Amino acid sequence: AQASAAELSAQNDKVEHENKILKRAVTIQQERQNQMSSELEAARRFRVEAEDRIRRLEQVNLTLQYQLQAANSSSGNDFMGFSPRPPDVY
Repeated sequence: AQASAAELSAQNDKVEHENKILKRAVTIQQERQNQMSSELEAARRFRVEAEDRIRRLEQVNLTLQYQLQAANSSSGNDFMGFSPRPPDVY
């Protein structure tokens, strides 16, 4: 009976030790998962901000292209397609 009580006690100690190790491993995994979730959320916010900035820059670019086309088409000093007009020679 003493041998089996000692075996059970040793087995119980081993199981408790393994349980502590497993609990620590679960805690570590949860910390990693929380960190990854935070990083993923930050990356998503960055992507949304980058997409918004790209969209605004594309709009500015289009506006500038239209303004440039309007300025070039309205400038009446084109000489046979040359701009600027060559100097007059007398």
